[in-house]
Amino acid sequence: METPPDIVAEGWDAWGEPRALIGIDEISAEVSTNRVYRLHLDDGDTVVCKVSSYGAYVHFRQDHARIHDWCHGLRGSAWDGTLADVYHRGAAPFVHRDGPAWLAFYEDVNAGEPLPSILAAEDIAPLAREMARLHDASAALELSPTWKSLGADVATLRERLESPAWCEARTLGPASASFLREHCDAFLFNADRGGYHGFAKCPVLLDWNLGNFSVARTPGALRISSRWDYDWFRIEPRVMDFYFLARVVSARGDQSRFTYDVEPFLDPRFAEFLAAYHEVSPLSVEEVSFVREAYRFFLLNYAVLEAEHFFRPELCEGLRRDVVEQHLPALADLDLSPLLDAIG
Repeated sequence: METPPDIVAEGWDAWGEPRALIGIDEISAEVSTNRVYRLHLDDGDTVVCKVSSYGAYVHFRQDHARIHDWCHGLRGSAWDGTLADVYHRGAAPFVHRDGPAWLAFYEDVNAGEPLPSILAAEDIAPLAREMARLHDASAALELSPTWKSLGADVATLRERLESPAWCEARTLGPASASFLREHCDAFLFNADRGGYHGFAKCPVLLDWNLGNFSVARTPGALRISSRWDYDWFRIEPRVMDFYFLARVVSARGDQSRFTYDVEPFLDPRFAEFLAAYHEVSPLSVEEVSFVREAYRFFLLNYAVLEAEHFFRPELCEGLRRDVVEQHLPALADLDLSPLLDAIG
């Protein structure tokens, strides 16, 4: 691990606590460009710190304000303390900036039981019911939207794909760039026609991988006991969470090859997940149909437009190649009828 940047200690000093910082451990994910640290204080307590230089500072600050509002809104509910809250003063998040980098501090949540790499069949429905209840509770808070939107992100990619220099820097030839522009246009058209603007919005985290949440079990139920990592936080339709949840319940489990194929949607276990979710929080036909566009957006935005900000360089080229050669072409044959059947 590299030596922590000076901004970490500077940020803790700026926070202004009397507790002294006596140690720093890096706990960054192996695939991410963000750097995450656990700070050890002289009273034995620990704090988590994330340092980022991706995107716009104003977006980072606004996202963390909404995350704090979300945590605050869930107090007194079944998810009180589940989300790692952001350090804040009053209603404003504490975000420290030093030139091109900025950081936020988070409570160090107590991790519960991790899910196994292949989820037990009897845990699929309990997890689905838990996610449905969490989505409903979060949507009821009616958090203000952020300035980020799906349409703006895809339009940004569409514009950059017109730049030969931008494409060349990402090993995207003319044919690949043209193909990706077609999918940008398809997303914008299909999302508008499919009712995106009428869907209820709630805070979503998108990245529900097995390394960033834990659960607690009670008889006949499974509860999300802790969740951290807000890199892909947005306020969008709940369907945006479904791709990674499909990966979590997939019968093939975690894969050694790091890619984002369409196969989790085709697994009958995901249809089972949707059916159980639908029993608690009914899904419309339009929402389930939007699964296709939510997946398309994920590929275009996180695996093409923003890949270098979320994934280490050695992963980016392979991810973009997979998107162009395999994943987006597979959308043409994606049959959603089993998912629609699952909600009746």
